[in-house]
Amino acid sequence: MLWSWPGNVRELQNVIERGSVMCDDGLIQPSNLPENMSVQGPANPMASLSSAVPAPLHVDTEMNLDQALAEMEQAMIVESLWRTGGVQARAAELLGIKERSLWHRIKKYGIDVAAIRDDLRARNDE
Repeated sequence: MLWSWPGNVRELQNVIERGSVMCDDGLIQPSNLPENMSVQGPANPMASLSSAVPAPLHVDTEMNLDQALAEMEQAMIVESLWRTGGVQARAAELLGIKERSLWHRIKKYGIDVAAIRDDLRARNDE
């Protein structure tokens, strides 16, 4: 709640969904969020909540394994595209997969790479 979100609502939803899949007891911890979302300094009351030992995953009984994995995969792809400015070759490298595989997954999930690039350009112009 202390962090100013730089992306669009869909990207925020993906990150929150990924965090909920990765969290324990339904409470999303800073360790469940992307590294670039950490708030630095003493103003971060959540800093003491993260630990070196990963928490066990909370199992959502209303979501099967395939659905949970698909949501996590989609969130990771969007996050990597965001980090690389929408450059798919660099995003594939970050994810440790081939460009062709990334392209197929982008198509599968209907991820709008151009919208990610446009959002990044608009934020850089501000």
